[in-house]
Amino acid sequence: MRPARNAVSNWSFGRLTTQPGRIASLPPAGREHIVSAHGHRRLRGGRGSGSRSPLPPGQEPEDPYGVGNVLFKVADIYTATIDSQGKIIQGLKDAKIKVEHEVHAGIQVTKATDDLGEAFFTNLREGRYRCRITAPGHNSYSGRFWIKPGITATQSVFLTSDLVTVEWEVVESTIEDRYDVVLTLTYETDVPAAVVVAEPPSVTLRP
Repeated sequence: MRPARNAVSNWSFGRLTTQPGRIASLPPAGREHIVSAHGHRRLRGGRGSGSRSPLPPGQEPEDPYGVGNVLFKVADIYTATIDSQGKIIQGLKDAKIKVEHEVHAGIQVTKATDDLGEAFFTNLREGRYRCRITAPGHNSYSGRFWIKPGITATQSVFLTSDLVTVEWEVVESTIEDRYDVVLTLTYETDVPAAVVVAEPPSVTLRP
């Protein structure tokens, strides 16, 4: 009588090895060895779903959040023009760029643009960020952008400049305090008394 073809499962649990005559070592705590009839072996975690084996000493756990990058390109009115050395200006150099996570305020990074007007921020935690860009002689810029895991975002910013500057100040001055006093005399003539009339009615005195 021939045994049933599928009487034994292709996979069985046990402490087996691929070499006959040897006993395999016990599996680590919380795991099971699964050995096939063909000699292949694999591990399966135990003690509840989602359990992880202890990390080796000194190894940090993986960050559950993804990280991404952002490349800033800053330009101004002089970009693409010729400088004093006859070279084409590729972008605004030494512009200060500060990025900050909108939820986690502790995540802040500040960089300056290079000769190409670029600044590359790497390994930023995913989420929404705000940025502020400043440069001497230019108006500042504020904006927002998203960081997505494994993606490099690009931000092109044009900083404007005030070509005409108007300055004003208040200068204190002394104004002469002068008054003109006008006298008006009205006489009653139909009265039983003598009336004295002054001619002229007023005299201007010079200082």
